[in-house]
Amino acid sequence: MLFEKTAQQAGETLPEAGDYGVAMIFFPQDPLKRMRSRKLLEMILAREGLGLLFWRDVQVCPEILSEKARAVCRRLHSALSAAR
Repeated sequence: MLFEKTAQQAGETLPEAGDYGVAMIFFPQDPLKRMRSRKLLEMILAREGLGLLFWRDVQVCPEILSEKARAVCRRLHSALSAAR
């Protein structure tokens, strides 16, 4: 249900249950490194015959973390993919 709602918000339609995969990925805080990491994952998916359906930013509550923990906290995203 969560991914169906997110897919609709992204203007996508999910394949049937069992026909797509979800990867939970911890990305660097640095925007350039994060972009490069996302592109690398997209290239790997394509090489494996999979297509990226969409990215989902996972909501976190950094305000409950200590300053030290926030300084090293990674950005969490979901990548939904399916066979082409």
